[in-house]
Amino acid sequence: MSRHSRSGQTLIDVLIASGVGAILLVGALSVLTPALRGSSDAQMAQTGAALARGLQDGVRSFANSNWYALSVMPQGSSNVYFLAPLSSGATVPVPGTETVTDAGNGGLVGHWKLDDTDMTTAYNFAPPFNEGSSESIAAATSTCPVGGCWEFDGASSRIIVNNHAAQSIASGTLSAWVKTSYSGTAAGIVAKYSAYGMVVDSGRLGVYDYGENKSELGATINDNQWHHVACVFQDGVTDGTRCYVDGAFSFATTVTVPDPAADDVRIGEGRSLSYLPALIDDVRIYDRLLPASEIQRLAVAGTYTRSFYLEPVNRTSGGAVTPTGGYADASTRMLVVTYRWPRGNPRSIVSYLTRSRSNGFVQGDWAGGSGLTTATSNPGNRYYTGTGITTDVSPGSFQLLFP
Repeated sequence: MSRHSRSGQTLIDVLIASGVGAILLVGALSVLTPALRGSSDAQMAQTGAALARGLQDGVRSFANSNWYALSVMPQGSSNVYFLAPLSSGATVPVPGTETVTDAGNGGLVGHWKLDDTDMTTAYNFAPPFNEGSSESIAAATSTCPVGGCWEFDGASSRIIVNNHAAQSIASGTLSAWVKTSYSGTAAGIVAKYSAYGMVVDSGRLGVYDYGENKSELGATINDNQWHHVACVFQDGVTDGTRCYVDGAFSFATTVTVPDPAADDVRIGEGRSLSYLPALIDDVRIYDRLLPASEIQRLAVAGTYTRSFYLEPVNRTSGGAVTPTGGYADASTRMLVVTYRWPRGNPRSIVSYLTRSRSNGFVQGDWAGGSGLTTATSNPGNRYYTGTGITTDVSPGSFQLLFP
């Protein structure tokens, strides 16, 4: 019997082994990719639910201290709202759907989402929460990259945000979305006189140098398409100011910031700059220099949305909530918070709000006769004393006595 030995593999052995390995690898990836995507989707769903619960808690807190304001809000699913912060520390319901991005949130000192549809106030969602007053904003539109956006007419439309130390910076980052066909001289996207400014000049993205009163220009953006624009600026640093369009580097230059505290922040215009005819969305100011990686994420970042609406509540004679019939309970509202995440379908959470800190009065027993419809000098005998009303202090007046 002869024995044959071999010190290596034939070519066909290697090819077969490689082919089997490739099949196994592709099979493993085909299993792993959906698993990773499923894990990512689950994480986004959890984030969306957490944002919804945060809005739910915020509305509940608002209701506890402002029941009347909440109770008179238009109801039904066609009347959606979100909560906007005020510089006073309070919040206020505004019409529209709020967007929340999952990128570039650290170091924000100004974040005007422009999501609300009443366009009377530009709310700042970053400390110090100083809101801006809007002037002649033409319209809101839903065809926006990050939730809602506002339209500026190029003649008188602008937002003026009162000067604040948090935005009086000599270095930082400006970010916004803009859609325009403007080809004129320097017009402000967002600017602070004598400090910093991001502009459209001759159809191109520019950063304004207030030391030399001129624009440094980069890529063309006046094609009437949405573009994400961002500029990292540094006072006096050679080529330390860098601008990006749609996440891609556009140009570097040197700018001077003469007086960061000199003036207010303006959107859609700037002192010494022209008005910009454009759609503008998600305007941001950072007090830090964003790296290119974060700017790229801002240009493609997924967004979550959240809003709420109110429904009336009816109760049975036994006090249970009923969808039909019964009697209207003016002291209760059904709160529906709707949320959505990237690649996800809308979902809702439902809870009930009940007046707890505001006393109310209902006259249920007119023991002295039917309710009064005309003026009288002595209505005292018309009220049941158990309601705590007395009208005998002076004719024509009454006093409510609450426990």
